[in-house]
Amino acid sequence: MTRSLGIRPLIMHGESLTSYLLRACKANHILYNALIKSCSDIKSIYVHTYGLIDILPHKYVNLVDLCSYLGLSNKSLKLMTMTNLLEKFCGEITTDNVERYINKVFRLFDTKYRRYCPYCLKVNPTFKLIWQIKDIEICEIHNEKLLSFCIKCGEKIKYISKSLIYLCCDNCNGSLITRYSSINKLDATYIDNQKRLINIYNKLLFCKQDLAPKYDGFTNEQSIVINILFLTQDSSKLGKFQQKNGKILTRTHLIKLRDFVRGCNYTNGITVNTVVEVLYKLKKDVTDLYKVRVSTLFLNSLKKEIESFEIGPCLSPWCKFHGSNRGMLKLNNRSIGQNYKNVSLCQSCSLIYGLDKGKNNWIEIKGMINLILNLVEPKLKEEVSRKNIVRDNAISTFKVNEAIGYMANFKRFLPLVSNFLRLEHNLNVEITWIKDIVKESSFSKNKALKKSVEKFKWSQVDFYYLYWNPEIQKYIYTSEPVRFKRKMRDLSIVRETIETLKKNNRSISLMEVSKATGFSINILKELNIKSDLMAARNEIKKQKNIEIAKQLKEEVLNCLSDISDNEKITCSMVYTNLSKKKNWIYERCPDVTNFITRMVYEKNNEKDLFI
Repeated sequence: MTRSLGIRPLIMHGESLTSYLLRACKANHILYNALIKSCSDIKSIYVHTYGLIDILPHKYVNLVDLCSYLGLSNKSLKLMTMTNLLEKFCGEITTDNVERYINKVFRLFDTKYRRYCPYCLKVNPTFKLIWQIKDIEICEIHNEKLLSFCIKCGEKIKYISKSLIYLCCDNCNGSLITRYSSINKLDATYIDNQKRLINIYNKLLFCKQDLAPKYDGFTNEQSIVINILFLTQDSSKLGKFQQKNGKILTRTHLIKLRDFVRGCNYTNGITVNTVVEVLYKLKKDVTDLYKVRVSTLFLNSLKKEIESFEIGPCLSPWCKFHGSNRGMLKLNNRSIGQNYKNVSLCQSCSLIYGLDKGKNNWIEIKGMINLILNLVEPKLKEEVSRKNIVRDNAISTFKVNEAIGYMANFKRFLPLVSNFLRLEHNLNVEITWIKDIVKESSFSKNKALKKSVEKFKWSQVDFYYLYWNPEIQKYIYTSEPVRFKRKMRDLSIVRETIETLKKNNRSISLMEVSKATGFSINILKELNIKSDLMAARNEIKKQKNIEIAKQLKEEVLNCLSDISDNEKITCSMVYTNLSKKKNWIYERCPDVTNFITRMVYEKNNEKDLFI
């Protein structure tokens, strides 16, 4: 294949990149697959990723090669994808940061099935980019519903197929430009609302103007969020920032956007859907968002919010950042707990700090400073053995060894703790080992300790010396997505185990699940499987009740046959023969009580007829 195409079709306004590539393939008699693979560094591209080329081509193709093949500028190629829209939020997108931004539009865009207007295709055989946006449901020219299926056979149209080059269905080879008339006429209000949405998306995709002026001290995306927050505020409240539920955004959504402006760990920022929703509900245009002039009062109130939630200083006396917050790394509170605000990791001394919500004090959360300064260090200076420290202070051996392992990381403590390290450590190699062990152990410290002792024959002090290395602590607390995935995997294992126990009619308790899975009870409590256990117990109970009901019905029939024909039968006689109280049966098997009443009635009727 040559380095450039012989025939290069003209780009139609609003056309998607994949549509243009299909037309180029048809004109040059080449396969779409071959064209994409020749421009990609990825060995194998799957069919389900073809639609993503219209969102962010950076991830799947080499843009320089593709521009060379098509004879297009990088700017023209971006206008056929969602890249132009995303760069308004995030600045220039490269192969390095593409992963972070793809989720901003992934749910907004239909990448599975091709959507089209048969009337437009007849005039201009191109597929528009805006047709794939899920919010857009009509063609703005013909006021008809967009289709995603073949008119002839009803099969869904794949996003990319061989027949699509010739505007045909891949299933029946029927033409997509067949005249189609909808049964239900579209409402005029619905059409107007759709056209407003189309106007917003068209300007987001193709307008060159920024969405908001950049404010001092804020990024482009944060500036857009500030304008959005200002638009949604109640103008009667003197323009101050508020966190209350509004007509457009909920309080939770407002807090998330506010946290993003503060620079908290809210990685996704603002989505395209939010911007469109606000503009649509306020009946504003994209240009109106840029024209918004945020009042000084509003900006100052937002800045005061930021200032009032500043991260506190490092409190450990041996840290080089003692008394300042220069080395602090803000963490997601979910990894520590909900009792602290602004949870942060000091990147020098590896300790976790946070603002205690109850006492409103900035404290070291794990209590390591208190343990070392008030117990372990004074006792070691007095040459008290570890065994005596444990015995005299009612503290676990693990805690003492952990404190000594932590102390070994800092030169200030070396004279005291040098004798406790059994091995000479090569940190460059062993840090990689400890990262792997921590990851394999689902970021559980106790599991990692057990594995390292078994695998490398380290002592507890040696393990804690490596574990408290600043690089390891940063890895642990910044790997929240990985930890979350591990948690989901563990949860699926636990649920499978519960299902197995349920099938075997075993008693289902935390202890039983712990024995079957190998997870400790503390880990099971963290996974919050209480509802799963209750559901499983109720199902077992229900199954047992069904069996009891079946057995009781058989006993009732036997009981009725044994009673003399001369006697008049009552329900109480049946319950007496069953040796069961009516309430006991009703609680477990209410249908059995109805069965007894019915059978007694039928038996007595039979006797009356016989007489």
